[in-house]
Amino acid sequence: ELAIKIAGEMELDVCYLPYGGPKNGKDSDGQYFSKATKDWAHKYTHPLALYYHGYKAQGKPQEQPFEIGETGKRWEDSAGRWIKIKLNPSIPEAIKTWNDAKAGKARASSGSINHLVRVESDGHITNWPVVEISVFDTSDGKSPANSYALAKPAAKAHGFDVDDNADDV
Repeated sequence: ELAIKIAGEMELDVCYLPYGGPKNGKDSDGQYFSKATKDWAHKYTHPLALYYHGYKAQGKPQEQPFEIGETGKRWEDSAGRWIKIKLNPSIPEAIKTWNDAKAGKARASSGSINHLVRVESDGHITNWPVVEISVFDTSDGKSPANSYALAKPAAKAHGFDVDDNADDV
């Protein structure tokens, strides 16, 4: 559901709330984020940076979910809301994710608290408290619900206006 670009050594810029989606403005679940989506960033200032929502591969949970990095600065532009993630180079999954990010293949997805999520009948997500952001390599068929989860150069190629001089959130 998120776009990723390389920021510095083992640092990623991640679009944790991309606006719209590739399927008539929605993601594969028929939902979408907008500027009006409440993400509770003022309460969850540093969401967890996990590997693939605590899974090894699609449908196979890790014994214990683990962090692969730390979250930092946030900002917003016309593509959505972004956050910087510094990957931990001592974790093999972080290195796989970093290598995929350099190749434009790393993806991300935001995680919320299910009982607090609110979605309107048209699929507009109005309340999505972001408590976790997963980043991951795309080996073993891993993919996000929103194919707008692209590396920044690919996002520009798909018509996103990714603004490097965006406003801090």
